[in-house]
Amino acid sequence: MERTRLCGLILRENFGDPVEQVGIYLMKNGARPLFSIVRDCKYDRSTVQKCLRSLLQHQLIWHAPNRSAACNLYEIDMNKILWFSRYSKFIYLAKMHFDDPGELIVENLLLQGQNVMSNCVQVVSEKLDDGTKDETGIGEVVMKTFQNMVEAKLLQRVQLPATDLEIEVNKYVLPPIGGHCCLY
Repeated sequence: MERTRLCGLILRENFGDPVEQVGIYLMKNGARPLFSIVRDCKYDRSTVQKCLRSLLQHQLIWHAPNRSAACNLYEIDMNKILWFSRYSKFIYLAKMHFDDPGELIVENLLLQGQNVMSNCVQVVSEKLDDGTKDETGIGEVVMKTFQNMVEAKLLQRVQLPATDLEIEVNKYVLPPIGGHCCLY
């Protein structure tokens, strides 16, 4: 019970009240389909879908097809939620081992949940660029740092997320999130 409360507080602090309510519902009730979450959480379907997308983006929930119905079941991973309390340590260790580019890469991935390498390198390069016109040098340093972090197995590849068109086709089933890089 205390673990559920702690996870709920972490979700509220990082994502807001609707995500907290959806998360607590999944923690208390286990794997549930989207229509059940919508019915029991008292939020409209689009709000619940946004909450589930946020949780999927940060890999805090997973889904599996329900064999008895034509829908997916969503289940939350409380251990991954508790990792949020360790994020400052992740950032500190990245700064120690990979300097400023490593720190900003880890910070970007933790904030985004997952991101493509090119976007991450671009964002970090822009943050590191302090008015100098030599953006290619900074970009190369960030790219090399990113590659070093992948080689050290601090970052891993995940599948690309589905497009908005695929989501519109079937609004009751959220697609799996996955070619992005995430921190592990």
